[in-house]
Amino acid sequence: MALLTPGPVLLMATFAGYLHHGWSGAAASTVALLAAPWVLVQLAGGWLGRVREHPVVRAAASGLLPAVVGLMGSAALVLGTSFHGPAGLGIAAAAALTLVRYDLNPAWVVAAGGVLRFLLHLGGV
Repeated sequence: MALLTPGPVLLMATFAGYLHHGWSGAAASTVALLAAPWVLVQLAGGWLGRVREHPVVRAAASGLLPAVVGLMGSAALVLGTSFHGPAGLGIAAAAALTLVRYDLNPAWVVAAGGVLRFLLHLGGV
């Protein structure tokens, strides 16, 4: 997951805020870093919902689909090299099958996989 998120920027901003003003500075710098993208997503999401059926938007979405699939494939290849042993592969396969079969939030499935891997690690697997 760390390879898919802007972790270093967020961590540095939070750390710098903590160094200057403690926990309140860490919270303020983290919120400040995330506020603008959140507002942009909220505005764009509302706009996209209104123009989704427009022919130009549909054509653009169709044109972007191969690029999105390619990015997801490259992320899968990069993340696939991080599996160590059959336990990690089994958890990944179980998570993928769970997401295909059930309508669950992927964040909860990833969190459950992390907890399961941690418990297996504690058990010596």
